[in-house]
Amino acid sequence: MRLVEELVRGLPVRCYADRPRSIVAVLEDRLATSGGDVLLVDPALRTQVTYDAFARLVEGAAVGLLA
Repeated sequence: MRLVEELVRGLPVRCYADRPRSIVAVLEDRLATSGGDVLLVDPALRTQVTYDAFARLVEGAAVGLLA
């Protein structure tokens, strides 16, 4: 993996050249390839949230914020 130096908020930072550019990109990739896989686990409530379910929750929250 190739490291490059980029400015992040005005500071030089060493980072991977081929990294995802945002958390949204990471989640979209996982959703496309592994939507049914578990993303979050809440052992106290004994529940699991898949990438598909998480995407629906995020979309619902976005709709609510827009309203």
